Parts: sequence; C-alpha cells; structure tokens
Amino acid sequence: MKKILFLGIIILGLLFRCQRAILRGDIHKVIGINSSKISLEESYDVFAGFGEGYTFEKYKLSKDEVQKFIRKQQKLLPNNAKWKQLNWTLTPIDTSYSEIEVMVLNFTSSKNLSRELEKMSMILKQPGNYYSFYYWPDINDPRKVQFFLLDVHENRIYAIDARY
Repeated sequence: MKKILFLGIIILGLLFRCQRAILRGDIHKVIGINSSKISLEESYDVFAGFGEGYTFEKYKLSKDEVQKFIRKQQKLLPNNAKWKQLNWTLTPIDTSYSEIEVMVLNFTSSKNLSRELEKMSMILKQPGNYYSFYYWPDINDPRKVQFFLLDVHENRIYAIDARY
C-alpha cells in the first residue's frame, strides 16, 4: 500500500512539474532577443489535472532589452504548429479578444495573484505596451491560451498559461 501511495505521489509530482514554467529558458525566444539578463521575479502554478491548470510568471528585463524589442521591425512570436497565434501588438488590447482576456485575467487563487492580474488589466488598457498570445482551438472559444504582456514602463514581461 505504501508503494502505491509513493508511486502516486511521484506521478502527480511529475505531472505537476510538466505544467510548470512555461517560459523558463525560452523567454528570450518569445520576445526575440538573445539575452541572459532576464530574471524570473514571481511564479504561481495551479495544477488542475488532465492537462488543465493555470500558470502565471513575471520576469524582469533590462531597459536595454526592452528598447531592443521596441526597435525591432518585426515583432513575431515563434511559430508553433500546434497553436494559432497573435503576434506582438500594441496596447490597448483589442476588444475582439475579450474571450482571451477573460480566460487569462479572471483567475483567483491568492491575493497576490489577484493583485498581479489587476495590474496586468491596467497595463493592457494603457497605450504603448505590447501583448501577444497563442490560443487553441478558436479565438472566440479558447480552451488553451499562452498570453504574454510586455510592460515597457516597468521593464517586465508577464506570461500566463491557462488551460481549461
């Protein structure tokens, strides 16, 4: 019985680990800048099982990295054959993406996370920042979203992986 319980805990741990850290090691690819100066500031992860869950990550960038991104002619997300995508776009967020916005910003698990999501909501309404996302299967009825928000004033990038 103890072996079965131990095995179950190991399997859950592996599943939980697979869901974590949507960007760690890949953040530079998402913004298209080669840099080792990007650091993870906060991370929240809620595993719901069966491929569902919610991950929030906040990274700090240098001012130089943000300026390099802003100066890029083409601001493209890396292609992903399994997902549809919207490349980097200036804020404020387009109202036609309301289903995406609801999916990534209407999640509550802690006061700290709620504050971060409220902050993101305000950043999305301010002109001059950038957002992009991957989604599946449909923009009007998403089940999976990886959402990215670059705050050019605070030099931060937010990443959310929401799967329902």
